[in-house]
Amino acid sequence: MGCEVAATSLNPESEVAGVLLTLRDVSERKVLEEELRHQALHDPLTKLANRALFREHLQHALARYRHTDARPHAALLVDLDGFKAINDSLGHSAGDEVLSEFAGRLRAMIRPGDTASRLGGDEFAVLLENSSLQEAAVFARSLLDSVRGPVVLDGSVALKGQEVFLTGSVGVALTEPGQDAGELLRNADVAMYAAKAAGRDRYEVFRSEMQVAALKSLDLQTALRRAIENEELVVHYQPIVALDTGEMTGVEALVRWNHPGRGLVPPAEFIPVAEQSGLIKPMGTWVLEQACRQVRGWQQRFPHRKGLHVSVNASAVQVEDSRFLEEVVGCLQRSGLAAEDLILEITESLFMEDFTVIVDKLERLKNLGVQFAMDDFGTGFSSLSYLRSLPIDQLKIDKAFIDGVTGSPDQSALVRAVIQLAHTFDLKTVAEGVEREDQCRALQMLGSDFGQGHLFSRPLDAPSLELLVEQADGLVPATLGDAHGTARFLQALPS
Repeated sequence: MGCEVAATSLNPESEVAGVLLTLRDVSERKVLEEELRHQALHDPLTKLANRALFREHLQHALARYRHTDARPHAALLVDLDGFKAINDSLGHSAGDEVLSEFAGRLRAMIRPGDTASRLGGDEFAVLLENSSLQEAAVFARSLLDSVRGPVVLDGSVALKGQEVFLTGSVGVALTEPGQDAGELLRNADVAMYAAKAAGRDRYEVFRSEMQVAALKSLDLQTALRRAIENEELVVHYQPIVALDTGEMTGVEALVRWNHPGRGLVPPAEFIPVAEQSGLIKPMGTWVLEQACRQVRGWQQRFPHRKGLHVSVNASAVQVEDSRFLEEVVGCLQRSGLAAEDLILEITESLFMEDFTVIVDKLERLKNLGVQFAMDDFGTGFSSLSYLRSLPIDQLKIDKAFIDGVTGSPDQSALVRAVIQLAHTFDLKTVAEGVEREDQCRALQMLGSDFGQGHLFSRPLDAPSLELLVEQADGLVPATLGDAHGTARFLQALPS
């Protein structure tokens, strides 16, 4: 029992003649104080340590490390990939259930003396005391296996029994001499984002060069944010050609960054930064808006281009956003472009997050007439069972396969198999990265429907491409193509 004792003199104005002791049972107050302290230092949903308690434990561990010959400690940061899609599609109660389930798995994995924490949202942290790099790596692999295990929802009648699948990105950092808690956490955070950039569902161990890359990425992110505000982005268009006629049937809209000091920044440099920072959302919406308006304008000005379509890349970050459907519909309505003339290009990795939810979104747009192309086909998981159930209309064969289509019998056979597979599923094929005439002729013989690449035209700004669009026969004369640094469109092989 907790007691509080108070002593009172019986005669305070003279010599003490006696003392009155008062005892009060404060057990309930002590329990309440302990509960309040626990609440202040633990996450209310998962009951794991919160950020404040984790940092406190980390500071104590670092102090011991500095004053003893103990082994280093390891900090791991875990981010649940695709968690936002669960909240957006199934609701926050389902998301809370997933977080609680994962927290339970995490709690069961750690050793006595280690700390598991929920830092906020879908980000968790683990402190492994007296841990070698090898031990931390083993734990990280086990952690990834734990994340991959299905979560069976049980909280609501509507979702009862539904399985949810996730992956995780894990960053690992070991303590270094003279390091404080903030530095260790930053290193683990940098490693975690390196794991995301490398494809997710993996772990990365912090290396010093990662910090340099992270600072460069941050500078680029800041500049990119300003670029969006200052209208430094432009859209270029690359023709898509029917290989049986040589006619330009559509264009792919490609964003370019015209930096005032550097000129055109390569997309491979700024697109990953845009995806990691979330800037891909406003950027993607802007590109979609510009592309729909531009192609609709060409359709109206050139009657023979009435059926010209435009392909626009839609990143996983965009598609997973709850406003994606209304943004696509809004762009179509404002531009006047028919839904049938818009092709959204998606990648196979999109379906590794939440297959059912993503397919439902795409089906709703497809019901409006929007078409879908699977971009870079063959570079992801390429599951035939998935392919059967996806609402797609085209397969875009990656340039890596096209490069060897004339020099390698195996590569040629593979491309033929992809084309035949697509036609079996009633899908059209687009060969990407066509750069030579012999590649084009080989693709014609293999039965590819469309081609795209520098052989036909490099990506051009709208005024330059308009010179191609206005050609009445749909073909680009050699002289015009050469004037813009592009090769001529090829006529089909004679039948």
